[in-house]
Amino acid sequence: MSPPDDNAGWLVAGGKPANQTANKENLRGISEHGQSRWPGQEDCAHSKPAPGVTLAAALTYLDQGWRIFPVDQEKKPANARGALGPYVESVSEAERWWKNGTKFGIACATGQGLLVIDVDLPLGPAALVRLEERLGPLPHTRTIRTPTGGGQLLFRVPSDFCPRNTQGELAEGIDTRCKSGYIVLPPSHGHYHKDLGNGRTLIDGDWEWASSDDFAELPLAWRERIAEVSATRTERASHKEDRPPQPPLGKRHDRIGDLLDAAREAGNWHASVLTLSAHLVAKGRSDREILAHASELTCEGFTIEETRAELIEFIRGAREKGFAPPEPASGESAANLLAMTFPPIRYTVERYVVEGLTLLGGRPKVGKSWLALDFAVAVATGGFALGSIRCEQGDVLYLALEDNRRRLQTRLQSVIGDSPPAGLDRLTFRTEAERLDGGLIDALEAWRGRVPDARLVIIDVLAKVRPQRKGGEGVYEHDYRSVESLQQWAIKHGVAVLVVHHVRKAEAEDPLEMLSGSNGLTGAADTVLVLARTSQGLTLYGRGRDIEEVETAVSRDDGAWHILGDAEEVRKSDERRAILHVLRESGEPMGPAEIASATGMKDGNVRFLLNKLVKAGDVRREGYGRYSIPPANTANTANASDDYHYV
Repeated sequence: MSPPDDNAGWLVAGGKPANQTANKENLRGISEHGQSRWPGQEDCAHSKPAPGVTLAAALTYLDQGWRIFPVDQEKKPANARGALGPYVESVSEAERWWKNGTKFGIACATGQGLLVIDVDLPLGPAALVRLEERLGPLPHTRTIRTPTGGGQLLFRVPSDFCPRNTQGELAEGIDTRCKSGYIVLPPSHGHYHKDLGNGRTLIDGDWEWASSDDFAELPLAWRERIAEVSATRTERASHKEDRPPQPPLGKRHDRIGDLLDAAREAGNWHASVLTLSAHLVAKGRSDREILAHASELTCEGFTIEETRAELIEFIRGAREKGFAPPEPASGESAANLLAMTFPPIRYTVERYVVEGLTLLGGRPKVGKSWLALDFAVAVATGGFALGSIRCEQGDVLYLALEDNRRRLQTRLQSVIGDSPPAGLDRLTFRTEAERLDGGLIDALEAWRGRVPDARLVIIDVLAKVRPQRKGGEGVYEHDYRSVESLQQWAIKHGVAVLVVHHVRKAEAEDPLEMLSGSNGLTGAADTVLVLARTSQGLTLYGRGRDIEEVETAVSRDDGAWHILGDAEEVRKSDERRAILHVLRESGEPMGPAEIASATGMKDGNVRFLLNKLVKAGDVRREGYGRYSIPPANTANTANASDDYHYV
């Protein structure tokens, strides 16, 4: 893909060309005056782009042939392989990613005719001026202003010229993007940390077009120098003789040891040390601690100083890309906490499922998986859960770990009926999954990054993913640890995770006590739902940190679920119907004890409901302690029992 024609009319901020000074003058101005932003940028108030602006920009880029894909506000790709694809290729895909205009930005793969020179603050502008003195001036070209105040200069290059990316190798503060690289395009919004020379700083701002000049050809001298730098590093990284095998460092079983060993294998040094640096940065290790490995990583023909120099570059890159863990929270005062404004709780299924971890328990064959599937389809399609609860549409991952595809197809057909609703492409099924201590969280995070709006994850069942119990670990500790990582992931990303679990055989007064296992499970979960079958029918009980306690009578007809009403009211209605039926069948007045014996109800419940029925005029008191059906209510004896509803 080559950049579009010079007069392609590229979309720029506000839909109008930005008639600012060209790239060279802008960069020199920053260097000479020590500015931390581009001229005039201090007057720009940054805010997230409106939904229509982001989508309109994406459609323009798509129409002009750019290889675009979504990135989050930390510049991390949200597709499967970043600059390697897949790319957004249709209007429907663009609408799926960018219609809300807030969560994802727009990125473009470089190469195939496009090379970008990235000028970072604070050293980049002056370094670019010095490079121009050596290699010749750069022509005016289209330029992007980054949220940090740096710039990206976009150049045409021959389609067969595709050097690898460089980072600070042309000059400190100057990077290039070409082969397998990408840049973020306007009007994307960024919210990430970056070291601008005074420690890591939170960057919050937009990518904007700083110059609407035509795309210029990158001069030959610049291409030759970039190719030279790229080839030198590539040769050193890949040449087998540069990194000969060395004696092993001893038996190791950890990730760091594996990477250290891999770095001593022929041809693996560059990739392994790059990964090792990122891994140690992510672990929170200091630069000094990481550089202490230089002696172990120095191979024949290289000095420790050379190894340290390369490690420093790798460490810097890892920190700039956000691998470092977040700084510990400093806490909040009570006054500040009271002054805060929080968004409303985000329900996935109103009253029952909210963001965080929800456990759904029930006996075998009671319908837990059917209920979970009902929730999944309702959320993916923006339809109705339990027949009447409208759900906000979002992406759903269903790990059906006790089912096969044939069974899933049959169930899905029962739930959706003869007319499949739109949006089923937002529901993904998997019948296999890693355990929680074997990569499941990483798999969930990868899925979250691939979809526009992750709303619901269903894991059916917990036993298939829970980690093995450690030696000496108590039952409570193991149960809590089994779901703790899921709960933390769900809360961090605002996703609802519904985990199906079994209940004990024995009954319990508290529905939460019915869940199999210790209180560690219910203690770690944000919400607990219990689906139970009683003599009165199915009930769905719920209790949680962010939902009110609820007990609902429900019914299922094949794959269709329905809410009958509050369980207590429905139960009373059933008992009222039973009392009326017994009195009609008797044909003569009866006492509470006789009615209780005939219905199987408790004597106290019968007396309470008889008083309610008398007040409603459905039952007449006959003398002391005797009750009958009023004559006016006996005409429709055959149908009265079925037509009587107290809900």
